[in-house]
Amino acid sequence: RLPGNRFLFVHEENILNLNVDVIVNAANEDLKHLGGLAKVLSDAGGTVIQQESDSYVRKHGKVPTGELAITGPGHLPCKKVFHAVGPEWGDYRRNTRLGIMLLEMVIKNVLEKADEEGFKSIAIPAISAGIFAFPLDICTETFCRAIFDYCKSTQDLDIALTDIHIVDVNHEFISKFRKTIELTMNCRDRSEEQSSNTHEMQDEEDEGQNQEWNFGHHSTEDKVTDWENCKAKDESSLKMDDTENNMFITHEGRHIKVVIGNIEDQRTDIIVKSTSVAMKLDNGGAASAARHKARPSLQDELDRKKNHLGHGSIISTDTAQSHLFCKKVYHIAVQPDEKNKSQYVHTIVLDCLKKAHKAKETSISFPALGTGILNCPPQQVARAMLSAAIQFSNQ
Repeated sequence: RLPGNRFLFVHEENILNLNVDVIVNAANEDLKHLGGLAKVLSDAGGTVIQQESDSYVRKHGKVPTGELAITGPGHLPCKKVFHAVGPEWGDYRRNTRLGIMLLEMVIKNVLEKADEEGFKSIAIPAISAGIFAFPLDICTETFCRAIFDYCKSTQDLDIALTDIHIVDVNHEFISKFRKTIELTMNCRDRSEEQSSNTHEMQDEEDEGQNQEWNFGHHSTEDKVTDWENCKAKDESSLKMDDTENNMFITHEGRHIKVVIGNIEDQRTDIIVKSTSVAMKLDNGGAASAARHKARPSLQDELDRKKNHLGHGSIISTDTAQSHLFCKKVYHIAVQPDEKNKSQYVHTIVLDCLKKAHKAKETSISFPALGTGILNCPPQQVARAMLSAAIQFSNQ
């Protein structure tokens, strides 16, 4: 039994034998189902799965590592297929920490999406452990951590997903997963007995740290299982800056800083704001805040340019005659009915970073995109934004 009255089932068998609402496919970014489990599912489900996958890529582009796409089941015994793109070991052999983070992200994303869509049961294969060649020890530990963390973080919510099935024909993966589950449960039990009188103190100490990005941070119980030390700390591609709180540094040397404050007060080359399709600075939290420090000329410039704004495009306005500390403001017209919210946020952030890089700007500030108009959960937004930043840094 998992936190939140959920249940975990482990099967060493063909995923097609399970009667579940969602089958997860271990996919590649192009959604070309040519080998491994992807081919098995595509062959069994019929040509419609590949056709829907191709249509998805034409419309939305490649699926970023850590994210997923959804298609119908074809002839498969489920309601939907989630095509989850895990990290390939060859791409992260020297950046182990980042690879682990992305694998954890994709597992949490499929669970979160199943909950959002109202599904009761899901079958997840050994994502990244097959053709993508992730070491099984790392893979099973990451699976366990992601599942327990997600269930614990949502245990007080009104959830739909109750049955989580881990299923694969790989005997070694299933065996290691079962052992990891047993070890985790034993460690959690011992931790609760030994620290029942100290959790309140620990929570107070951790409160300030929780203002940072919620990636790579684990609960008190998780630390007992030594998750932080699973492989090559020195090769971490995303690490905390020792000299400044709330600062991460990518392997390529780019800085990601988390700031609690007002977007209009940030002293960066660019600030990003989201607003409605009407493109009025009075609309939206970040938009309204920017209005207070912007002279009428900023709204006038925006009004002149907004007719050229397409879905998902970016309008750049100068701030020379405003009280803002930045050079430019990037305006995003957010579509409130967007279905794939996390990927939408990911795409917005990535496009802004590319535009700023092309303009030779060196710094940019984002608000918590999607938490307002899109009503997207903060954790989901954080994962999508950080995923985009990491992807940009790797390019």
